[in-house]
Amino acid sequence: MGKKKLGKGIDALFSDFNFNEYYGQGDNEMFHEEQTVKMLRLSLIEPNRNQPRKQFDNSAISELAASIKQYGLLQPILVRPYGNSYQIVAGERRWRAAREAGLEEIPVQIRELDDQTTAQIALIENLQRVELSPIEIAQGYKELIQIYGLTQEQVAQRMNVSRSQVANMLRLLVLDEETKQSLEEKKITIGHAKVLAGVAMEEDRQELLHKCLEDNMTVRELEEYKDRSIAEREYDAEVKARINYHPKKDPYLMEVEKAFYLEYNCRAIAKRRGKGACIILNFKDSDHLVSFMDSISKK
Repeated sequence: MGKKKLGKGIDALFSDFNFNEYYGQGDNEMFHEEQTVKMLRLSLIEPNRNQPRKQFDNSAISELAASIKQYGLLQPILVRPYGNSYQIVAGERRWRAAREAGLEEIPVQIRELDDQTTAQIALIENLQRVELSPIEIAQGYKELIQIYGLTQEQVAQRMNVSRSQVANMLRLLVLDEETKQSLEEKKITIGHAKVLAGVAMEEDRQELLHKCLEDNMTVRELEEYKDRSIAEREYDAEVKARINYHPKKDPYLMEVEKAFYLEYNCRAIAKRRGKGACIILNFKDSDHLVSFMDSISKK
């Protein structure tokens, strides 16, 4: 299976450097002979502390280290001059594995790159090579916006994704730590996380998270449960206010009104009429009425 590509990717960032040409060949292929590669001591290379990947799979690095011991490091990493040393722009996994394999020097490509370009390359390189977690992606987008002044639209263009996708990823950063951790540990999907990100109160969000985990809800089930929970709270608040005005309201009629509200999102007023009763339904517009009629016709 071929490697994942990101369309314009880094080619869109600067025209004289073709990222896919340099880094799209796979870890087991050498660079073309005309490309400038030099050997550099590992002691002169340091990682980029601002790179988007915060967690590394130690077992995967050990596997790569074993391969490097047997075949050597077949693909250079990309670095830039940084003070008296060099900073990794792309290839920290290979650098870590090379250290574990006991190498003293490795092949590198040296480029003069500014901080913004370095950040963008690091993010795209991680997206292409190893799956970043949704939170790491969101933090990478946030860094490009807050530190380097890009707009969401510019981030979307550089990452070759839609602007709405950038916005949705950024929304994940409002999640509390427990929900983020559940996403990182893949107890919930990014779809679940997006639903939970739409809940303003942390207490309500955590209640929904625990219910989701307990019942192993699908994204749709969580969405429906969230909407119903919010509707119930809104209705209960409204009923409490109405009781202050009508303390003798029939509890049975109030349950009927609540049932219509929760089932059809329809405001209902139930009244006694002699030995019978009547219900007055209020619809937002004609589409709401049509939707209601369609729903009851299927019952």
